[in-house]
Amino acid sequence: MWVLWIHASSPERFEESLRTLAYGNVIQGRDIPNANILQLFCDRLRDPEKGKWLLVSDNADDADFLLEPPTIASTQTGGSSISGRPRIKYWPMCTHGSIIITSRMRNMIGKLVDSRDVLVVEPMLEYHALELLKKRLGEREDETTQKKLTIALDYMPLAMAQAAAYIKKRKPMCSIESYLVELEKSRAERSRLLSTEHDMEDFRRDRESKNSILLTWQISFEHIHRTQHSAAEPLSMMSFYDNQNIPQVLLQRGQKSCDTADCTEYREKLWNASPGADLIADIIMLRDYTFISAAPDGESYEMHRLVQSAVQQWLEINDGYQVSA
Repeated sequence: MWVLWIHASSPERFEESLRTLAYGNVIQGRDIPNANILQLFCDRLRDPEKGKWLLVSDNADDADFLLEPPTIASTQTGGSSISGRPRIKYWPMCTHGSIIITSRMRNMIGKLVDSRDVLVVEPMLEYHALELLKKRLGEREDETTQKKLTIALDYMPLAMAQAAAYIKKRKPMCSIESYLVELEKSRAERSRLLSTEHDMEDFRRDRESKNSILLTWQISFEHIHRTQHSAAEPLSMMSFYDNQNIPQVLLQRGQKSCDTADCTEYREKLWNASPGADLIADIIMLRDYTFISAAPDGESYEMHRLVQSAVQQWLEINDGYQVSA
């Protein structure tokens, strides 16, 4: 079976991946001027004599371009023309091939895949987190101490890989125990540890991906702030609350100063009020990024401690907020 990997983080990376695959698979016609690589690639996949295939379209977080037609260079005009079919329509539906699309954005996946075919990757279990940490550290450690580190890092794979790289590079001056002490010392120290990315050298990771989990999240914060500015407000507020059981009422908008006599009545109305459509849209966006999770009752939320630290640091850098340790 052919396993074909395409980076779908941007139109440029998408086109680059296709051309690399076209040359690697020696697709006929790839060198013809003005060749439509997408069409050539589609014809190659559709041909059952070429064998079975699995196409992985990775990192489609902001992949609206897949729903748009590609631009095709024209040597005759010196410019470009637009093909009539959206990019995603060039992926053939056939019995000898399968397609997997990965994304951190639920709303984006909803545009590309039927809801019945969506598989949610759940957080790591403790057993898997321990196995990952052991593999990254490359030597035997006390399992109780390892468990403490996986819990402190919320079982997040990138955070554990980053921590293991930091510890391994500094041994014997640094151990899991000393790393945990530094991690819990203060928010500033936690941010320093989780912002360090040069320690982790992994040739398998995409060259444009950040090795620091805090930097990775902060890119997402910037995207939220740019595309749906209002969602940055509840995100910022929740970063300063306890990370569990955050009541929805604390995120309600339209609050006012309670210097008046009807303060108690106003608070009761606010507490019993239904969330507005704008707040619901913002909550959905934050949930789609997996920055928060909703309780079964739909009236309270949870947020990873590490996400809270990342948001606080982002606020300090971008908005001048002063956050105490």
